[in-house]
Amino acid sequence: MKYYFAILSIIFYCSLLSAQQVTHGLTVSEREITIGDEIEMVYSIECLNPNVVKKFDYRPLDSLMSQVKDPQYDSLEYYAEVDWNGKFENGESKQIELTESDFVKQGNKYFYKDTSVINIWDIGVYQLSLPKLYVDSSRIGRVYNLQTPLVAVMVPEDVVNPDTTSVIMPIADIITESKNFTDYLWILYLLVGLLIIGLGWYIYKKRKTEEEIVLPDPVKLPAYYIANKQLSKLRSDALWKAGKVKEHQSQLTHIIREYLENRFGINALESTTEQIVKALKDHNFSKEHEGDLRQILQIADMVKFAKAKPPIDINEQFLDKAVDFVKQTKIQITQEEENTILEKKKAYESLLAKIKKKAMFLFTLPIGDFEFQHPWFLLLLLLLPLMWYLKFRKKSIKSSTVAFPHVGSIDNLSSIKTRLIQFLPYMRYLGMAALIIALARPRLVLKEEEIKAEGIDIILVMDLSSSMLARDFNPDRLTVSKEMAKQFIDKRPYDRIGLVVFAGESFTQSPLTTDHRIVKEFLTSLESGMLEDGTAIGMGLASAANRLKTSESESKVVILLTDGVNNAGYIKPMTAAEIAKEIDVKVYTIGVGSMGEAISPISRRSDGRYVFGVSRVEIDEELLTEISKLTGGQYFRATNEAGLEQIYAEIDRLEKTEIEVSVFKRYSEEFRKFLLIGLLFIALEWLLTQTFLRTLP
Repeated sequence: MKYYFAILSIIFYCSLLSAQQVTHGLTVSEREITIGDEIEMVYSIECLNPNVVKKFDYRPLDSLMSQVKDPQYDSLEYYAEVDWNGKFENGESKQIELTESDFVKQGNKYFYKDTSVINIWDIGVYQLSLPKLYVDSSRIGRVYNLQTPLVAVMVPEDVVNPDTTSVIMPIADIITESKNFTDYLWILYLLVGLLIIGLGWYIYKKRKTEEEIVLPDPVKLPAYYIANKQLSKLRSDALWKAGKVKEHQSQLTHIIREYLENRFGINALESTTEQIVKALKDHNFSKEHEGDLRQILQIADMVKFAKAKPPIDINEQFLDKAVDFVKQTKIQITQEEENTILEKKKAYESLLAKIKKKAMFLFTLPIGDFEFQHPWFLLLLLLLPLMWYLKFRKKSIKSSTVAFPHVGSIDNLSSIKTRLIQFLPYMRYLGMAALIIALARPRLVLKEEEIKAEGIDIILVMDLSSSMLARDFNPDRLTVSKEMAKQFIDKRPYDRIGLVVFAGESFTQSPLTTDHRIVKEFLTSLESGMLEDGTAIGMGLASAANRLKTSESESKVVILLTDGVNNAGYIKPMTAAEIAKEIDVKVYTIGVGSMGEAISPISRRSDGRYVFGVSRVEIDEELLTEISKLTGGQYFRATNEAGLEQIYAEIDRLEKTEIEVSVFKRYSEEFRKFLLIGLLFIALEWLLTQTFLRTLP
């Protein structure tokens, strides 16, 4: 902020400096004289502080340039000497020193006048020159030079030669008024000042807004309230009446499982009925409620997995039973407490919507989706600088003259009105630029994508035996395998993926789902020791095949990862492979472990910690190869982290998902804004030139 105020101070100082200005000019008693006539010439100085004016010099007036055409001369210019009528005789200097006492104060201004009587003894039209003024340049902003008058010197009418060809040129054609960059410096100061003020205001508002946007703590609705709404919707849909019994039962069991998770804090969505009942015993779950829960979940399992077809009225009866179950097991709160929670939830959602809208308004810039329908019209913008240059050049070469009989007549030269007149061309050109942009038809592209994906079903089978803690990978085989599996999942956004783990026994950690976040969370939570130790490859493969047997996907894949030899379980690996082949499941097998020896767990202490030692790496590669060949898959061996990453990448390449993407474009036309701005600027410029800022030619 200190730089911001420093720049503002500089601009303020420049504006004060420009206020310390000096104006000087010449007036004459006659504009047309006969040769030999005397002219009274008055030189005037006007300023706010007389101490800044030091002296002036009349020598520029000694020789005047004539503006007549005369065939006797090759050049169009010749000069005449000024007769001062004895004012500067005896070598007297034409430089006149000034002090404060030479000025006369009128209001807040000081005036100085010097009168001279001169003669011009050559015929012609002469432009008088201003005396050279010496000022203290460090204390003033600008010196204004008023337009000097023209004096026509003619011969008496009785001696004029009628055959002369000398022609006096029109005054309007010979007056020039040069302008330079400093004349427009105040505009630059103004624009820079406005830019800095605007930038400072934007930064201030942005920081304030960022401080104001605080995400509130979420308000969670009671579990029974959510379940009742879902059950009401399920009843209104009446899927069983449309023959969608399986879909109805799947939704019913999902609602009840989700209610149990929210109400009792157990993992119900990914657990079996027995596991759920076992977990609820720690929450003083009654036998009556346990029986109702078993009936609700078992009828759903029968429909989903055993393909049972219960009578139509059974579906509605079990829906009523689910409603009663939720009502009887809900947390008991008063109606007032429930209303308070609902009001808080409504206020939270309203505040969240406001924050979202505010954030989008402040930080969303659709520059990447902005285009012009007719971009060639933008080439017309190149004509605007050319038009500006031609107008400025014409104005600097040719301008009209206004005679000022005395200095006081130009008091309004630097008024606000005069300065506003200089802005009129800017308004006109800005309006024209906006109209040209409107012609180019700017528009925002709003894209919509319709993705049709034919995904495949994939079951990841992960070995959790203690040997997976071997340290030939960094930090160990299990950690690296989990991370590589997560990366593989991220590359398969349109596939259903499940997770089966095995050691001495097998367990379905996650059924097939498109919610990959859940699968990755389960992967993160995997630890060696969750199951009885051992390597039951057949059990793990059989569990995966069982999960895929009801899949309706055209492509079903199992990725089995292990680091040992089958030594547990009651299902042989090749038997499980035969089952997989029968249901068209392709099995990719991965053997994890370095060649030779590795530091691995060799025993376990009473406190549960493993004792590590050097042991030989043994992987039944022959078995894994046979399983993959039988099912149409492929066997891979990963001896390090990079090798395992390449294997997952190769499997990803082999099992591609067919995706059809249709892109639809909608456009939001933005040309109306530019059209309105352009017409507004041009209309305002015309209105001002005809009224308040009207000028006469």
